Amino acid sequence: MIATVLKIAHANNPELFYQIDATAHPAAGLAQDADFATWWCTLAGVIPPGNEYRWIAPNPIRWALPVLSRFASQPVKLMQALIGANLGIGGCQT
Repeated sequence: MIATVLKIAHANNPELFYQIDATAHPAAGLAQDADFATWWCTLAGVIPPGNEYRWIAPNPIRWALPVLSRFASQPVKLMQALIGANLGIGGCQT
């Protein structure tokens, strides 16, 4: 599914593809859940002030793909990552 979304984005809107791929691609290289959580909670999942392209509303797929690529078969961890909970994956603080 993730590869299909990226292909569609690239074919129809390369700028959007590069925004999405900036988080979807690095997520695949993180071996441990704790490494993913640290990356997610300190870099990829953080919305910097004034950066409209990283705000979730105009680009929700940019947030969904990295978490789906990591935790698609683990719904509890998927929801923990999405809400930033520190409940077994490390990294985020609530």
